[in-house]
Amino acid sequence: MNQDNDSQMALKLFAKLNPEQQKRVYDAMVMAEASQRFRSMPQEEQERIHGELSDLFTRLKTEWEAKPENAGKTVSYRQLWDNYTSNRE
Repeated sequence: MNQDNDSQMALKLFAKLNPEQQKRVYDAMVMAEASQRFRSMPQEEQERIHGELSDLFTRLKTEWEAKPENAGKTVSYRQLWDNYTSNRE
């Protein structure tokens, strides 16, 4: 019963947040779930995924740096990922 009360209280607090705050909370919850799922995978699977993502980010960064308009600039991995996902949609 205590868990039900905690859940109800969490939902009430969540409802008081503005949309941007709600999005941040939701994104953090999704990230935590994804991290947990990744950590529960067999080591070989973790290594395969890590290798594929490393290769992808290396390629994305190389492509980004090759563009003349980006000369001398830096880019975060978050920006690279956001650009990558927005181009796929």
